[in-house]
Amino acid sequence: MDESEVQTRMSQVIYNFKLLDLHKLDWKASFESLGLDIYEQTALLTSFEHEFHTVFEDRVFENFESFEEVKRFIKNDHNCF
Repeated sequence: MDESEVQTRMSQVIYNFKLLDLHKLDWKASFESLGLDIYEQTALLTSFEHEFHTVFEDRVFENFESFEEVKRFIKNDHNCF
């Protein structure tokens, strides 16, 4: 999947939560440094799963620390569409 498509679709999910300003979002910043608590992180990651029709394995899900990591994973996951 093309990286720009992944980022655009992820941006739409993030926008819908109204937690972060997409214009100022640093994709490489940790979720913690962005002020996202564990519940917000879980909700966002679950929404990404729904958006891309995939399921992150528990060990992967629990180790994501930034949107950049999620984007890279989705981009390289051949099960995502």
